[in-house]
Amino acid sequence: MRAQSSPSRRCLESSLLVLAGLFPPSQSWSNNSQLAQLWQPIAVETTEKPRAWLLNSEAYCPAATNFEGNITEIPSVKKFLSNHREFINKLEKYTGENLTSWYDVGYIWDTLFAEKEYFGNNFVKPKWLELVGNDTWERLYQFNEMEIGVFDLSLPYQRLRTGLFLKQILLNMNKTVSQTTITKENRQFYTYSSHDTFISYVLQAFGFFHRK
Repeated sequence: MRAQSSPSRRCLESSLLVLAGLFPPSQSWSNNSQLAQLWQPIAVETTEKPRAWLLNSEAYCPAATNFEGNITEIPSVKKFLSNHREFINKLEKYTGENLTSWYDVGYIWDTLFAEKEYFGNNFVKPKWLELVGNDTWERLYQFNEMEIGVFDLSLPYQRLRTGLFLKQILLNMNKTVSQTTITKENRQFYTYSSHDTFISYVLQAFGFFHRK
């Protein structure tokens, strides 16, 4: 098998956790460790962020960056940001954050959502949510949805951000189908650990996302 991950720590840790569950040791690889009865080390491949084109949607790509920089000129995005200008100003005031990009607003919802899922009933909403307005949570979600869905109809952008990954998937499938014997070199199991944004771009490339 082969495991690959985005260089982000949470992605690497998720990959290691999945592998630990999938491949428990059949026998202890260390006679002096209780941990060795439950876990064995499995390599996870990664690379630094600027060159992580395979699994990181923020890897260095001038063409993609240029497209992202011009995204605010799209009429629907321009109208959306104009309608939410006062909301963004309130967020900066009550959160103390310097929101240099509209993407930052979506990231706020992403963080709150992760905390809510983790803490469950013990999740405590920050006080500024109500100070900004009684619909702050819903409006933050709209930013998060727009942040991902705005690339839904851009095939060139999807190709730039997911093309290498989809090509790798096809190569893996063709190689597995064509092999006649199973060896260490002829892998049949591949795992990839990435981000929700990257996964959404992959879904968009297949036509499955469409802001849902």
